[in-house]
Amino acid sequence: MGMIENDIREQGLAGIFLQTDEDKPSYRFYVRNSFKPLSEHVSLYKSVKS
Repeated sequence: MGMIENDIREQGLAGIFLQTDEDKPSYRFYVRNSFKPLSEHVSLYKSVKS
């Protein structure tokens, strides 16, 4: 994570946005690495398959 964060900083970006489900191991990993849940963010999806 540190290498990724350094690369993001060097590119002049403000942060990292990612999505996962709370019941996945990745969620706990990201929280341990100082990521914070965004309560104001909403993701929407609509399937167009028949």
